[in-house]
Amino acid sequence: MLTGIVYGLVVWTVMNMVVLSLWSHKPFVFNPESFPINALIIIVAIGLPLSYIATGIIQKNKIRRVIFLDHCWNILAIKKRDYRINTVVPCCL
Repeated sequence: MLTGIVYGLVVWTVMNMVVLSLWSHKPFVFNPESFPINALIIIVAIGLPLSYIATGIIQKNKIRRVIFLDHCWNILAIKKRDYRINTVVPCCL
């Protein structure tokens, strides 16, 4: 959640100070009255959803990695048992 808030603030800063300033050819002027509303909209609409999606992808990849390593270990154990291999065989590297 903290990542989403920070990412939203970074997006707001880059958009207002760089992109909009270059696009409109006007210098950035900080408006303290509209900052909280604009930053909150960017945090809720962009930062938090991307943080939630990224967390789900990372968790899914961790589960896949554990299943993959378990599969490799099982293949290695079967090879050792069936063929009497005493050395380590890199099966899934």
